[in-house]
Amino acid sequence: MTLVIVVLLLYFLPAVVASARRHNQRVAIFWLNLFLGWTFLGWIAAFVWAFTNPLLSQANGASGSLAVARRPSAMKVCPRCAEEVKAQALICRFCNHEFAVAELPSPATTAPPPAEPLPVVLPRKPIDKSLVLIGLLLCIPVGLVVYALNADKPSGETFVGSTQVPSNALGNYTKELSSLIKTRMNQVTPMPRNGGVAIVSFKIDRSGQVSDTRVATTSGKQDVDVAALSTLYPGTILIPFPADVTQTSLSLTIPMRYSPRP
Repeated sequence: MTLVIVVLLLYFLPAVVASARRHNQRVAIFWLNLFLGWTFLGWIAAFVWAFTNPLLSQANGASGSLAVARRPSAMKVCPRCAEEVKAQALICRFCNHEFAVAELPSPATTAPPPAEPLPVVLPRKPIDKSLVLIGLLLCIPVGLVVYALNADKPSGETFVGSTQVPSNALGNYTKELSSLIKTRMNQVTPMPRNGGVAIVSFKIDRSGQVSDTRVATTSGKQDVDVAALSTLYPGTILIPFPADVTQTSLSLTIPMRYSPRP
């Protein structure tokens, strides 16, 4: 189940990235990820798209505030000293010349030039968690489907066969075979004093006769390996194949664990 969750998180990674970056096309990226992500090219396209065209601009630095444009003031020239003063001034600050009322500019003629447009920065929006929630909700039915598909697999001892047989027939047979092998492990003489696990591979035919027994992975302790081989020595008769298993022979592998003796 852990593997399924990891795979789903990797599958919906483009949608999660787009949502976290507040992408302006995050909904479209999610649908592309959902329906075409399994093609791999669709997943790559959604992943690259998630890192382009973010919603928020970085204008005006990181402050996120609106810049205030300064309005230039209208000016006029003093007729006495030829210095520039503000258009609304009544007395020249350079020569103390008093401006007559007629010299004052009218509002129509002294209208200030238009102010520069203010740079607009879109307000920050909270992270949209809807897509993340949808992705997590989709994990539930997908996980149930995967669990249902694996429900019929045997959960006892781990056997690896080289031939394909019906899962229910193989599961019942291997469980029965595992129980018999455990019983034989306790009857081996002499029992190993050291504890350990030896992985043994062997071949069994339809009559239940064992052959080609070997230690696939040693336990690192000689008495444990010898006891494991003695349990399944060539020529041992175990359980014949049931009618559902139509193969002539099966190649199996089983871990054999021995506990240390005092």
